[in-house]
Amino acid sequence: YAKVLRFLGSIVQIDLAQAMPIDCIANFGFFGSLVVRTALPLLLILLLAAFSKVFRCYKKEEIAGMLSSGWFVVLFLVYPSCSSAVFQAFMCDEMDDGSAYLRMDYSMRCYAQNKGAWDEEYIGVMVYAILMGLIYPLGTPLLYAAVLYANRDVIAEVDRLERMLMKKFPDTEDGAGAKLREAAHQKIRKDKLGKGGLPRLTG
Repeated sequence: YAKVLRFLGSIVQIDLAQAMPIDCIANFGFFGSLVVRTALPLLLILLLAAFSKVFRCYKKEEIAGMLSSGWFVVLFLVYPSCSSAVFQAFMCDEMDDGSAYLRMDYSMRCYAQNKGAWDEEYIGVMVYAILMGLIYPLGTPLLYAAVLYANRDVIAEVDRLERMLMKKFPDTEDGAGAKLREAAHQKIRKDKLGKGGLPRLTG
């Protein structure tokens, strides 16, 4: 039951390392798993963003809008699993002799006995984790904030127009007012924000 829940959770959050039994194919270890969980989603996001720009150059606005929305949605889905993987890279368990090993992979030593020097292999993991930390746990919220701030005028205008709709098309017994309001609502969102409410913000 627990394995089924972890698998379903990995699909919803796009956690490739948990969704696919990659350890059956090859022994990647913690660092390989960390790369799969963070670099591959980032590559997919960059490809979607790049193709969106290409299609927009060729005036294929509908396809460009879908791709533009796509990378934003992918980033939203991978954010929890990628952030979790990054933080796991800094979780070390200290032994009785003063040495420490990575909690997620006890074959990797963090530092030597009596809190000695950092292990060379683990230093590489830390450097990579710090880089991914700037992209996912820190960079993603900043990106969301920047997108919202850059489009604050458009979002405010949409909010103002939608408030006007509530007054112009009040609820009626036959539901006609609600239908008209919903149709106008969808048109405003499409005109101001793009189909799905994202392309104009993320393009």
